[in-house]
Amino acid sequence: MTRTTPNPLNRRALLAGAALAPLLPRLADASTAPLPAEAPFTYEVTRTDAQWRAMLNDLEYAVMREGGTEKRHTSLLAFEERPGRYDCRGCGLAVFDSDWKVQHFDIGWVFFTQSRPDAILTAIDPGFTPMEGEIAPAPTIECHCRRCGSHFGHILHVRDQVVHCLNGTSLTFTAA
Repeated sequence: MTRTTPNPLNRRALLAGAALAPLLPRLADASTAPLPAEAPFTYEVTRTDAQWRAMLNDLEYAVMREGGTEKRHTSLLAFEERPGRYDCRGCGLAVFDSDWKVQHFDIGWVFFTQSRPDAILTAIDPGFTPMEGEIAPAPTIECHCRRCGSHFGHILHVRDQVVHCLNGTSLTFTAA
């Protein structure tokens, strides 16, 4: 038995194509036109550089405003096991809940399986170099507070799990 492929060119397709034909020159021009410039993104919480420097210590500023990384095992939040909530140090936005904290990674930072809805923004970090062994080399997605833009850390593949690998410096903890 032979199968026949239906003819994609039927009367409806022919009529639809004929109706669109006069628009083709305009569509071709639109495809080569530059995209309109996007308006710059404005965070809900904005501060001047001087205001950020006044409210943050040197390490907090380097991590949160310049995208740095704290040294391994320096944040006490990596060892926090009580139930509670983790907020952005820059603006107080509730970002992570202790229910999503990963306790069994002793790599040196704070790990979560997910964030609260609409709490973070992500971007590609072209300069990120993961350590060998524990963390897979890709993807290199950094996460920021959606309200003030503070840098939290990265979303990485660690020990067969996709997790938020965060600088405790960027967060505050409130026990439940």
